[in-house]
Amino acid sequence: MNEKNYLTNMPFYISEYGLCKTLAIRREIIHIKHILTEMLVRKSFPYMNWLDQIEMNFHDYMIIMTNRIRNSRNSK
Repeated sequence: MNEKNYLTNMPFYISEYGLCKTLAIRREIIHIKHILTEMLVRKSFPYMNWLDQIEMNFHDYMIIMTNRIRNSRNSK
């Protein structure tokens, strides 16, 4: 699937039911879930080193991710 075409050219009438927003939120939540899975379950990259480089601790990063999840419903 082409990322640029995802959620495009949707019929106008579905916006009456909030489906465009629902699908956009779903896409954002799935993206965040993949990020957290790679970090915390698969441990595919040394995120603590990365956080040290940007002078952030894990707690602060989780606050950002939590706010991103909470605000995804309002940002699309």
